[in-house]
Amino acid sequence: MADVGVFGGTFNPIHNGHLHLCQTLMQKAGLKKVLLMPVNTPPHKIAHGLLDNDTRLQMCRLAVHDQALIQVSDLECRRQGKSYTVDTIDALQALYPNDRLVLIMGSDMYLTLPEWKDYQRLVKSCKIIAAAREEHLGQSLQKMQAHILSIGGDTQVYPMDVLPISSTQIRRMLEEKDPSAANYLPKAVYAYILQHKLYQKGE
Repeated sequence: MADVGVFGGTFNPIHNGHLHLCQTLMQKAGLKKVLLMPVNTPPHKIAHGLLDNDTRLQMCRLAVHDQALIQVSDLECRRQGKSYTVDTIDALQALYPNDRLVLIMGSDMYLTLPEWKDYQRLVKSCKIIAAAREEHLGQSLQKMQAHILSIGGDTQVYPMDVLPISSTQIRRMLEEKDPSAANYLPKAVYAYILQHKLYQKGE
């Protein structure tokens, strides 16, 4: 049985920070491959200015076109209505019956797990790994890890340096036509954004 990572998000847009987290945790956790999965309608937050599914899928494909171990999945984007991770894991387990699914996330999402739909079933359905970047969250992350283990889940928190950039910041830079946005985006993604005039005010 091999471990297959699942890394979901709005990816609006996908950026180098996402890829760095994905690649680092894939190596640290010894994953066979990672499924990069743009979500449809995230239930946990209001997604202002969320681009359509096809556009975000295309940006993800461009971001990993040269990385054989990271594949883009459109499973959630094909689903109607809100996307719940527990349902996604159920669907993926049917597709990968001989593998163990490993859910990848940042520390902020990790700490909100008890708020997720059927979270106790979720943590027993897959392993959950998180990137610990903020030192001040160390104690909170340890408590969450202990809680998940206590209810029968399998989890691991990996300390790592995470690039200090967010999709929100990048969208703002793109709106203002700040060329330094290119420093935080895969080259093919930045070219695609410019070509299609994405994230520009009035577009």
